[in-house]
Amino acid sequence: MPSVKVKTNYQVTLPEDVRVQLGIAEGDLLDVQAKDGAIVFKPKPADPEHLALIQEGLADYERGDVSEGFDDMDELLAYVNDER
Repeated sequence: MPSVKVKTNYQVTLPEDVRVQLGIAEGDLLDVQAKDGAIVFKPKPADPEHLALIQEGLADYERGDVSEGFDDMDELLAYVNDER
């Protein structure tokens, strides 16, 4: 069983094999609780609306229905406003 060190601000780093096994990525949320003298972390399920938006974006990408990119924020905002 791997060990981790509690660092400044009580931060810990999850071992790579644990992250990979559970599919945990940077920015993911974890639920945490104390249970029977142990600390239990569980990946927080994705918000269904957020997940639907991600799936919609992936479907757009797979169809090739994507823009070529933007040089700056003004171009992006103009594109978004024109699409509405």
